[in-house]
Amino acid sequence: MSVGILFFIFVGVAISEDYLYAGDFMELGVGARSLGMGGAYSAICMGPDSIYYNPAGLSKIARYAGELMHAYNFKGLTKLDTITGGFKMGNIGSLGFGLQRLGIDDIKITGYDENGRPYIKETINWADNCVYFSYGRSLFNVINLGATFKYIRQGGGDWHSNGYGLDLGIQMVLPANLRFGINAQNIIGSVKWSTGVRDDLTMNLKV
Repeated sequence: MSVGILFFIFVGVAISEDYLYAGDFMELGVGARSLGMGGAYSAICMGPDSIYYNPAGLSKIARYAGELMHAYNFKGLTKLDTITGGFKMGNIGSLGFGLQRLGIDDIKITGYDENGRPYIKETINWADNCVYFSYGRSLFNVINLGATFKYIRQGGGDWHSNGYGLDLGIQMVLPANLRFGINAQNIIGSVKWSTGVRDDLTMNLKV
């Protein structure tokens, strides 16, 4: 029952016209190291997880790198899986890619028979997916710039949505080896549901 309740909370909120948190599953983050630091990572990231925390950090990948993560949330009711990767393209910068998936499996949808008794009508899986495509480049070894394009797909049963988002990032190396970073997530972006409702992604500024 708890899975079904959780599912209908997610769906009911997600398709509401007043929903202010479209694509909020992406806020769960990627990568064990960065999550262990509470997500305070925009200034120092320089690996494949930069696609999420600050695409400017991709410029510091030495050659190529990748990360995988699998985690359970809400006492195992949901599963979070992420894969990230990046590779250097010489002096022209670095490319990165990633996939983030939050899923709830085996959700029982109930109906009522002619006598008013509930029965299991169908079983569905719900999934929130985001695919990341990133580019990062270093200028004079002092300033790093980057951008991430996101394709978002959510759905299960009779509900689904498609959307997109754009992140921009910058990192600077200051005197005394101090580092400063800004990641502007969802500069533009929205998701459109099969119900016809369109939700704008909330812009986040992480320093």
